Amino acid sequence: MKYNGLFEVLKNLIHQDIRIFPMHIPDALAKLGDTRAIPLLGQTMNLQDSEGNDDRDPDDKIFRPVSTERLVVESCIALATFINDGETKSSLMNGIKNERIREVCLAVLYTCTKEKQYLELLEETVKTGKTFDDRIKHYLRKHAETSEDLVKLLQLNEEIETEKKVKTDDDETETDDD
Repeated sequence: MKYNGLFEVLKNLIHQDIRIFPMHIPDALAKLGDTRAIPLLGQTMNLQDSEGNDDRDPDDKIFRPVSTERLVVESCIALATFINDGETKSSLMNGIKNERIREVCLAVLYTCTKEKQYLELLEETVKTGKTFDDRIKHYLRKHAETSEDLVKLLQLNEEIETEKKVKTDDDETETDDD
């Protein structure tokens, strides 16, 4: 049995979920499965770094908010739970236009719908040299067992990451030699 007032508690906590010790509120909202979370997650996936900050003493670094990046990505992923809702798909489609969340929105759309167009856009992104952050890789790995295409995409991503690392290491070695 789910606690009836839990949605309201989570709703009130979500913008505080940018602290050093994450609460993973979007994940909790997804597990709750309450469709009232859809607009809240849609708004949260578009947060900017300055939003959600409070006016704490700037010298109080341990309590200062960190980047909203984790919260934004988690909100996109949490929307996968509600993929059959038209508002969810619309939010994710709009997210594709936002450079900051493009890859995670494409990942969610592909894993939920298996529509090749989203996979092709993800492949295009990786081929241009932009690799996935750890949260997106983790999400894709969880779904890779159901899709050989995702396995190939993750392998391509890893190859590009390795190439970038080798190039960076080579550049550092050349700089050290100078």
